[in-house]
Amino acid sequence: MSGAAGFVIFWLAARLASPVAAEEKAVSPNGSEKGWAANCVKEKSDESAAFSACVGKVTEACLGLEDAPKEIKPSDKNGHPRSCAAVEAKIWDDYLNRWYGDAAKIVPAEAKEKLRDAQRAWIAYRAARCDVESALHPFPLGEDNRADCLMRETARRALQLRAIATDMY
Repeated sequence: MSGAAGFVIFWLAARLASPVAAEEKAVSPNGSEKGWAANCVKEKSDESAAFSACVGKVTEACLGLEDAPKEIKPSDKNGHPRSCAAVEAKIWDDYLNRWYGDAAKIVPAEAKEKLRDAQRAWIAYRAARCDVESALHPFPLGEDNRADCLMRETARRALQLRAIATDMY
């Protein structure tokens, strides 16, 4: 095998193994997925109840699991765990950004910097936590676990920020 061919195979294998490859191929959430999540979150004002009732359901629908809410019409038709979790992660990431902005507007001035620092620390924590999930199993299961972890941790933080933004503390 020539050096160029070997490099291409190495590069392709590295790209397919990276979590970024799954994110790049992620399908954007559709109106059904976004609408269902919005209604679920609206109905559950308590952080814990919202996490239990709402998180993972878009992924479950995408995977075609029997217990998934029937109202969700998945945008991703391949039903692969990494791409399904990435679609739902996008929904939670949008909420996270919105609720972070809302929280930053209402916290006292002395808390704004602390909120920003906490968010930066959380980003590092999420990356490390999900790296552990990936390392526990060989590829591809490890990357499926990482994608699910990223989705769930993003959802958890988004709901925490919603509690701050809506002064639930």
